[in-house]
Amino acid sequence: MIVENGDNTRLIEFMEELDSGMAIDQTYKDNSYKFYKENGKVLVYLDGDVIGHLEQHEATPYEVLNFHDWDSEKNYKFEWLGEIDAYKFNYVF
Repeated sequence: MIVENGDNTRLIEFMEELDSGMAIDQTYKDNSYKFYKENGKVLVYLDGDVIGHLEQHEATPYEVLNFHDWDSEKNYKFEWLGEIDAYKFNYVF
């Protein structure tokens, strides 16, 4: 997988490509994201702070991941990095 900064990447690609202990850094709309796999979940960092985690859920399509927001303790279904960015920064994706 080749990740280009600024690209809107499918979240499933991070889930598939990461092994425990590895991380992927990605910049999207001038926001710095980091994805780190731990215990079968992918932790999502924004500007150095963990904002939540991604995990697959059997009730959703393969490409759609469950994003658990650690601030609100709510779950959202996202397929693209841009969707997380739009959610965190309150704009329409």
